[in-house]
Amino acid sequence: MTSEIADRYRRRADAFERKVVSVRPDQWPDPSPCARWTARDVVRHIVDMHGAMLAPLGRVSKDHV
Repeated sequence: MTSEIADRYRRRADAFERKVVSVRPDQWPDPSPCARWTARDVVRHIVDMHGAMLAPLGRVSKDHV
């Protein structure tokens, strides 16, 4: 079961990364569907929240190593 959950998470994380990488620099300040949030704000929130959830487990993002 744990492996299945981890695999599902990895697939979703990989899909999210592909979307983020495809954003052009001029699109980051664009408005998002979230009121008063830009595309940059949404991605920053997602990354920060994942970091906050992993920190108590002693995990850090590979980008923060």
